Amino acid sequence: MPEPLSNLMPKPWITQARRLARSQGSGLLSTLSQKLGGYPFGSAVNLIMDTDLSPVFFISTLAEHTRNLLADPRASLTLIEPSEDVQAHARLTLIGQASCMKEDRALRARYLNYFPDAHEYSDMHDFSFWKLNVEHVRFIGGFGSIHWIKAAEYTPPTCELDRMQSAIISHMNKDHHLALVHYCQQIHRVTPSNAEMIGIDEDGFDLLADGKKLRFDFPVPILTAQAARDVLMSMARDTQC
Repeated sequence: MPEPLSNLMPKPWITQARRLARSQGSGLLSTLSQKLGGYPFGSAVNLIMDTDLSPVFFISTLAEHTRNLLADPRASLTLIEPSEDVQAHARLTLIGQASCMKEDRALRARYLNYFPDAHEYSDMHDFSFWKLNVEHVRFIGGFGSIHWIKAAEYTPPTCELDRMQSAIISHMNKDHHLALVHYCQQIHRVTPSNAEMIGIDEDGFDLLADGKKLRFDFPVPILTAQAARDVLMSMARDTQC
């Protein structure tokens, strides 16, 4: 098993905040309304996380929130752990300035892995990728666990895994489909007819199981392709016990 990486987990609540950020595929984006003179304006948006854990959105220039960002890039994103009582569970607010991103084939492919339905409008000229450049982080892990986190602490270090994601995903989907189904059975107690890896990062990986996203956390963070291989093999062995 790979060794724990202290620089990835300097404090437990930072690890919890990172895991929550990676687990969510949608959130509440708050922008400053141009129509209403600067009042906060909330919008539900789909998102993926960039390698530096900055949220990335694929949004239309026709949307109210896009118009707001074009006039004033300040924004925040709130992510909430699903629960019947939202105040009893973890939530995360990322605050910063949004910027329109240059077209990136790898980014587009990764986004479409997570949101296959976006193929229908992905080639429309009025859609573009925006990134929220995180400057402040507020994490509430539950009662009595309330933290402001510095952006530098929230952001994970760059690593080999960032540039090896596509190769690992391709290999797992091509050669280890049965293992992916097995993970779903043993960890999430579902047996999908189809399971496909759509993302992998320092903290875990994501599968699309019959169209539903499932998150799998690693026991410890990993940084290299070899460490990813080791931990995936170890998880497969452990779930067979």
